[in-house]
Amino acid sequence: RLADRMAGAMSIIIPLAAAVAALVAVASGASASEALLRALSTLVIACPCALGIATPIAFITAASRAAREGLLVRDPAAFELLGVARTIVFDKTGTLTAGRPSVASIEPEVGWSEETVIGIAAEAEHGIEHPIARAIVAAAGEPHTSGGGTRDGRRAWAMDNHGREIVVQADDGGVSDTATRLRVSIDGRTIGRIALADRERPEAAAAIEALRSRGLNVLLATGDASGPARHLARTIGIRADEIFAHCSPERKLELVRRSVGPVVFVGDGINDGPALAASDCGITMAEAHAGATALASIAISRAGVEAVVVAIDLARNTRLVMRQNLVFAVVYNMLALTAAGTGTVPPVLAAFVMLLSSATVLINSFRVKS
Repeated sequence: RLADRMAGAMSIIIPLAAAVAALVAVASGASASEALLRALSTLVIACPCALGIATPIAFITAASRAAREGLLVRDPAAFELLGVARTIVFDKTGTLTAGRPSVASIEPEVGWSEETVIGIAAEAEHGIEHPIARAIVAAAGEPHTSGGGTRDGRRAWAMDNHGREIVVQADDGGVSDTATRLRVSIDGRTIGRIALADRERPEAAAAIEALRSRGLNVLLATGDASGPARHLARTIGIRADEIFAHCSPERKLELVRRSVGPVVFVGDGINDGPALAASDCGITMAEAHAGATALASIAISRAGVEAVVVAIDLARNTRLVMRQNLVFAVVYNMLALTAAGTGTVPPVLAAFVMLLSSATVLINSFRVKS
């Protein structure tokens, strides 16, 4: 966008400079043909080709490098902001964890059985595209209902065949904080609790450390309960004051908006959609929900959290090359205008020098690396 604005200004400045060169030549006693040749040389040599391709060529090179690393860059402007990001917000399940939780235990209340509790929970979770919902449905088997839905992005909800309201939501109760715990209720009465276990991604701790070393603020925002969120945070190196548990999609959105920007959000679920769209650069993990990927600026097609570090390094290097290209193009045009205006460079040589400047920008763009 900066290059576009600069090229737009140059498209006005260059014809004016050519006219001034011709007038100065005439005023200094040069012939009309000499004045026209100076004007022509000015137009040719100061053509903003190098300026116009300074950033697009660098981005195309970066996008190619990114593709080889398993990154699909969909928004050039967001990729540019990624290079100066100040805060990065991570979702938990499927982002910092493997995203394949399994039912670890079922704790029914008196008068209820484990099979009944997991079966009722599956009625509310059936049809919801979330790793936890899929784990519950897999443990219970296919339920005999059309499926449930979500309320505020955090609670699964359904009506059973008897017209009773089933709700499954995060629960902080219990003595262990290592598992995700869900409370299952019918018409507001708790009938049992379900604990699900998931493991952190093996590369998550190293990725968090790498991001901190690059000066980024790292936050964890999850719809899960505070216990499992704290346990994961301790494991991968996120501080207690950087944890935001029980987050609805609206709260994640609010967190993105009030964090120090530019802000990057990394998630994988449809409930991360508002935060992905509102962030300066949204990144989705491999196997993310299609709705989340559609809103992301960068999609990771393979690998894990370490790909986020690769994307940031690539964006920073690309910005550096872009600035180098722009500085070269501007300095070149200033010197070229002076040379052409004084008649030092004839039109044929001006054309060659103009092409040489574009080639220099093109070659420098190949220096983009991750």
